[in-house]
Amino acid sequence: MSKKRIVCLALGVIAAIAFFLIPPPAGLTAEAMQGIGILLCGIIWMVGAVFPDFAVMIAMLAAWVVLKILPFATAFSAFSGTSFWLLLGAMVIGVAGSKSGLLMRIALAVLRVFPANFQGQVLALLTSGLIISPLVPSTAAKAAIMGPIAKQISDTMGYENQSRGSAGLFYAYFTGFTCFGPIFLSGSFIAYSMLGAMPEGFEGVTWIQWAYYALPWSIVMIVLSYIAIVLLFKPKGGAQFDKATIADMSKALGPIKRDEWITLAVMGGCLVLWMLERTIDVSSAAVAVLAMTILVASKVLDKADFDKKVNWNLVFFIGAVISIGSMIKYLGIDVFIGDTLTPLMAPLVSRPIVFVLGFVAVVLLARFVIASTLTTTVLFTVALVPFGLSVGISPWVIGFIAYVSVHVWFLRYQMPLYLTANATAGNGEMLSQRQAALQSTSYIVISTIGLLVSLPWWKFLGLMP
Repeated sequence: MSKKRIVCLALGVIAAIAFFLIPPPAGLTAEAMQGIGILLCGIIWMVGAVFPDFAVMIAMLAAWVVLKILPFATAFSAFSGTSFWLLLGAMVIGVAGSKSGLLMRIALAVLRVFPANFQGQVLALLTSGLIISPLVPSTAAKAAIMGPIAKQISDTMGYENQSRGSAGLFYAYFTGFTCFGPIFLSGSFIAYSMLGAMPEGFEGVTWIQWAYYALPWSIVMIVLSYIAIVLLFKPKGGAQFDKATIADMSKALGPIKRDEWITLAVMGGCLVLWMLERTIDVSSAAVAVLAMTILVASKVLDKADFDKKVNWNLVFFIGAVISIGSMIKYLGIDVFIGDTLTPLMAPLVSRPIVFVLGFVAVVLLARFVIASTLTTTVLFTVALVPFGLSVGISPWVIGFIAYVSVHVWFLRYQMPLYLTANATAGNGEMLSQRQAALQSTSYIVISTIGLLVSLPWWKFLGLMP
């Protein structure tokens, strides 16, 4: 074990012991302090990569139970909740889309439609990401599929490694297939986790409602992302992309196969049923589980796929992260946070622009410490929702601001998904870290503008006072 891991291991234990020994302040119980101490220990261990993240999170839940801080049913409540099963079903659907070749076929079809110049291919990558985003919540899977294609487009157009053109195409691919995730409820696992951490009665945001609430942010993100990529990274000269390359890749896939038809029908059916959830009164989680069953029963996926291609580490990690919300509610920590923050932050409600800018800034600072975008989103959601409820701000607004603000990659360690995308798109050849930092800055500026533009819309919808 490295020195860093040993130090973080010791710091985590010390932090937990300290919270066990410190007398609880007014409004908190000794059990609440102990629960917070174990949570803080887990966060320190994850920051230091002492053990795998999913193992730390499961151990944290077990510690709450063993030390009689929480009953088992509360500590592991997320694993019987709708968010967990919706997550699992959506993950299996993504595996089927990748294995069958359907996602690759859709992406290639979109790329063939747009002009062969730099602007056209940027628009093609953004559009293909926008189309595929609601079909597959696994941003890692989408990044892995499209990375090699983005690299091939760059090479075919004659762009040198880490040139403006190469970096611009990477930014378009990464934005379309990862940063557009918050536009749709089914665009990323983080959305399901965020809703799973909501208080009872607020977790039932439907697919249509999500898209409706996020509409101004989505429009700003789509339009300004394209403009930013062209302004910042358009290369000199008019290099053209040889579309024969895409045609050859499409030809290699052959005619659409049985498994692709089944996967397409399942994906399309899920989207329709998720959109009509309130109308037909059928849970999105039930639809996802049924879709998973159909894909296995029809042998689109076999037992080996289910065992090896589903990211079970991530499944257990997300389930454990969602359970943090149950701990905080059960021990009354949410009430304490709300009572503490309301007097301090209530004045900002009358100054929503300052509130949003301050919220985004705090999330950005936290991301220099917490590498997991999912953990950061859930922690801020759980911590600030009590304050939001006390001043009339919808829990969804709190969660959404946290969600869209965690996507930063100023430094390599901040976003493992960026590392995945970078590795699949030429193993770091498409852009330098300086260019990546510029892209990250561009994203957070655009995202924050989108949040500010959304304020009147959210007020109109009654989501903010």
